Amino acid sequence: MKVAEDLTELLERLESTEEKAGVELSSLSAILDDDTLKVCGEAIFSKPPKTDYDIEVNVVIYDSKSRVIEKLSANVGNKNTPFDAFSISCYGMNNEISKIRVYVTRD
Repeated sequence: MKVAEDLTELLERLESTEEKAGVELSSLSAILDDDTLKVCGEAIFSKPPKTDYDIEVNVVIYDSKSRVIEKLSANVGNKNTPFDAFSISCYGMNNEISKIRVYVTRD
């Protein structure tokens, strides 16, 4: 059985997108277990959202040649709640991962 690998140091936040959307990503982690990459964290809102799930957290995964090999997203935000947690899983990760970019967009 293979031991889970902590890839948190490969995470790259795009803070400019967070500022634009009024949200800060924190407590981020990236764990590769067998062939599944799981990226988790919290979205902390400067002002609680007025509607549910109006922020999208995006994860872009790059291989060792800096090619995009996967892009996933999850919607976060609960009406009148100042933060939300997320977990994004990517299955079948057999390539060598060189970078994991995380950014937010607002619907």
